[in-house]
Amino acid sequence: MTATIAISAEWLGTNAGGPEVYTSNLAKGLAKSGGPYRYRLLLSERSQLPLYSEAGSQLVAQLMFGRSRWLVIPFSQPWELMRRPVDLFHATFVAPPICPTPFVLTVCELGFEKFPNLYPPLMTKRLSLLTRSGARRAKRILSISEYTKRDLVECYGIDPAKIDVIYWGVSDRFVPILDRHLIETVRNKYELPVEYILYVGKVEARKNISRLIQAYHFLKQQSDVRHKLVVAGKWSYLNADVTETVDKLQLHDDVIFLPEFDRLDLPVIYNGASVFVFPSLLEAFGIPPIEAMACGIPVVVSQLTAIPEIVGEAGVYVDPLDPKSIADGLHRALTDQSLRTQLIEKGFARARQFTWESTVRQTLAAYETVLER
Repeated sequence: MTATIAISAEWLGTNAGGPEVYTSNLAKGLAKSGGPYRYRLLLSERSQLPLYSEAGSQLVAQLMFGRSRWLVIPFSQPWELMRRPVDLFHATFVAPPICPTPFVLTVCELGFEKFPNLYPPLMTKRLSLLTRSGARRAKRILSISEYTKRDLVECYGIDPAKIDVIYWGVSDRFVPILDRHLIETVRNKYELPVEYILYVGKVEARKNISRLIQAYHFLKQQSDVRHKLVVAGKWSYLNADVTETVDKLQLHDDVIFLPEFDRLDLPVIYNGASVFVFPSLLEAFGIPPIEAMACGIPVVVSQLTAIPEIVGEAGVYVDPLDPKSIADGLHRALTDQSLRTQLIEKGFARARQFTWESTVRQTLAAYETVLER
């Protein structure tokens, strides 16, 4: 009899950043894999189901009650799993406190344990309680990096043998675009400048946007760089210092915020940039630098946490706590043509190592390990 696996997908269609990109691409890959299982996507009332259903697809959607993930996860998920039993549940964020089904758990990061000041207090408590409990009860844990695996062992005492490190991938939509008319069309659509430095990601404390803006201010003061700074991403939490920094440095005409955009336009937005910058204080993986590298854009990245593990030798590393270090890295990546050429070549090679096909294949292997016990 064919086993059925339920997958939590309350992120879909909510512009939730990395976890949504992961769940979306995992579901899409599983639907196309032709593997031995059937899949059930558990959606919240906020979710928007992408068009994965194809002739003969093994994936179906199931709507749960509730909109907030903090209600959906502890109440709706276990209710649906009891109402319509499955053989295995894949919790892609955190697991419900009571789960009637054996489950595997994807753990993205434990920053809330190590750097609680970068998160709202209530979020820290919720994440700590649910992640710790879920990690101990899970049949297997899927960690998105070696960095997170080490944190799981150090913070929760998890047996390393229980953890599979499965990197995320980059969509094949992220490629160099030579159609200058298309780039100009998208640039005009979002009123972007001709030359810009690009950041993609949420606007929240751990993303370090305030120091990035300070670095951009130093760059403008100390060089003849005319690029604007484009911050493309949803505003999240603990970010009041961002607008305060823009006001203080009088950069209203130079720092452009793009909180909403069509993700189908994102490859074009990358291709229009001269440099991509990612100065995060905390990342357990970091999809945007890989997307930028796949598009042939030089990247300037933080030297902290999991970013060096993911970017390898394909980026300019900076101290994210020092705006002058960030400014220096940006200046080098913008003006040193030899360095730019090296970064682009190394970026292409590095990005090719991260595919969603590999993510799906390794995830299927983890499912098989649990189901065959």
